[in-house]
Amino acid sequence: MLNLMAQNLHYLQGDNKAAAAAMEAFEQFTEEFQMTVYDQFIYSSNAVIAREKGEYELALEWHDKALRESKQSFVTLNALIVVDELYRQKALTLYSAGRYEDTIEILENTVQRNPLFAQCLVLQGKAMVQIGNYDEARKLVARVEEIWQQADPQFSDLKKLEELKHMLSIKI
Repeated sequence: MLNLMAQNLHYLQGDNKAAAAAMEAFEQFTEEFQMTVYDQFIYSSNAVIAREKGEYELALEWHDKALRESKQSFVTLNALIVVDELYRQKALTLYSAGRYEDTIEILENTVQRNPLFAQCLVLQGKAMVQIGNYDEARKLVARVEEIWQQADPQFSDLKKLEELKHMLSIKI
């Protein structure tokens, strides 16, 4: 279990090599003890690792596997936010691969289920800018600003909102 936390910590620190090593150790642990409850998280982590390497098709395969697994996991059946995060991660991979319309489609479904998931709205806005739908991107910025009006200024995702606003300012 500590290796799963270590993997997340290394990823957040930008140390993808250490993240991959921690994930490999965690996979060995779960196989040895036959613990399938964490499979969706392993698959999702493998997708992120593949995305960081630019291996988008492999990453999408891992994302799909994680999503399939999440639909039968008792962990995610009680917490749809986990499923929404898996979809957000897949959308990040689609965005990184330049598949902006696919990104928007996945995020529309996720936001319909969870309208306050502002990180999805920001990514959806970035994809909207990439396809030239600036008006819709501006509407998404306004929604996110309303949701995050009380957010801590140190909240890391505020930087992504600022990136989106900068993308829009260039297009004016």
